[in-house]
Amino acid sequence: SILLDVRAEATNGLARMESVDESAWLSAHEIAGILPIKVYQAYRYSQVPFDVKLSVNAIQSKMRVQSQTLLKISQLERTLETRLLISGSDRPIYRLQIALPKDWKLQTPEVPGSFQWSLSPAGDRQLMQIYLANGQTGEFSVILRGKISGETQADVPIPLPQIEVIDAQRQGGAIVIQADPAYDVRAENLQGCEPALVDSVMNWLASKQREAARTVIRFESPRYSGQLQVVARTPIVTSFSVTNVKVTDRAIEETLFIEANIRSAGIREFTFQMPASMATAKIQAPHVRQKVIQPVADAAGLVRVQLLLQDEIMGQFRVVVEHDRELTTGPHTAPLPTIETGTTDRRLVTLENVGRDELVTGQVESFESLDRSQLQQRFQADLLGGRSSQAYLAKESATAPLLTYSTKSRTVLATAGARIGLAQTLLVVDEMGTYRATQEYRVENRTEPFLEIELPENSRMWTVQVAGEPVKPAIAAAGSSSALQRVRIPLIKTAEGDLDYPVVIKYGG
Repeated sequence: SILLDVRAEATNGLARMESVDESAWLSAHEIAGILPIKVYQAYRYSQVPFDVKLSVNAIQSKMRVQSQTLLKISQLERTLETRLLISGSDRPIYRLQIALPKDWKLQTPEVPGSFQWSLSPAGDRQLMQIYLANGQTGEFSVILRGKISGETQADVPIPLPQIEVIDAQRQGGAIVIQADPAYDVRAENLQGCEPALVDSVMNWLASKQREAARTVIRFESPRYSGQLQVVARTPIVTSFSVTNVKVTDRAIEETLFIEANIRSAGIREFTFQMPASMATAKIQAPHVRQKVIQPVADAAGLVRVQLLLQDEIMGQFRVVVEHDRELTTGPHTAPLPTIETGTTDRRLVTLENVGRDELVTGQVESFESLDRSQLQQRFQADLLGGRSSQAYLAKESATAPLLTYSTKSRTVLATAGARIGLAQTLLVVDEMGTYRATQEYRVENRTEPFLEIELPENSRMWTVQVAGEPVKPAIAAAGSSSALQRVRIPLIKTAEGDLDYPVVIKYGG
């Protein structure tokens, strides 16, 4: 057997054969493929009796194992993944015995070739046995994955996972601990292992895994122990809000923009208050699992918006609330959100008027007026837009700032209902000073019967076309200069929504 070390101690009456056809001999005796065997030595004899004494010992494995373990700690679960790099054995490996943590719920392992595996309890651990059908030589890897039962609780220590390959001559490796942003992890009571730098495991960690790595524990023997102390972090949330009120001819478009900067730890919910009139508003925010809108018990006219998030969120978090309502007479109050999650460093209100009426402010309490230059210096221009006519900053010490506004109708001035949207002139002049010219007007007209023009001095009109049809102009009364000539050109009246039409005049002089 290739698993045995056989030595000839003594031979009597036998002569050693130097060579033998191993494959032919095994096939002739029909034992090829039954067991992994090989020809050790061959002897020739010429008489009997003869005698041979053999010593037989099992070949001791010189298997070496390098362990690469990744432990992920989150609030709801813990997952454990390890890669066992096995090498150095001078004989094929047909069976692996691996001692594992008792609470590790394993998935099917990844092993090269055909194999069978089983799990059985072994004291305070569980024993995995992997049977390799064809045996493995050289270097190969075994990957184990699974979840560790039980939820993560702050201030409850977690034992370091121990993974030991039985009968390995040498086993070392590293454990990389990843944790949710909500936790800090400290290694305590380490025995047979020590902390290491994250750079020491960069060669087998993926880029995303490197960012989340908190602690690395390195060991040179599987007989190690220690604990991981999980401490909940306190998130630091600072926010600011921008309230933009856009007044059109018929409606008031209100937009609340809230931006939060989350540091130190993640949050799973974000809460703020806003006026009850905006309870049906459209709320947009990333990673939202559920929106809860309820009246505020101790404050009439307000609702509390609770955004439940899908996961722990850190970094920049933005909320946009959009609400449109009909423009009515009387004063209106600019809606100002009250952010309950974390602290609020500034609240801004901008008024934008795109309607015909004048927008005027009424009561302004605990607000500071800002001009355009201050807006550019203190706030992001892309958040405020470029058409805000008035801006106000709530004072930091204000508990209930108030800003009201209303619209004031402007006097309507009746003017001519005609408009020239575009005028183009083409002028050709020769060396003697004689010129010919074409003047084209794009006209919109709802009220005027004719277009009155004044020709240049000493010029003569040739033709006039209105909307592609020739017309006959009429000579008007002479102007202040007798050399100038005024001409009235009949126009076509257009209705609301009609396109403009061309008026083309050709003249010379």
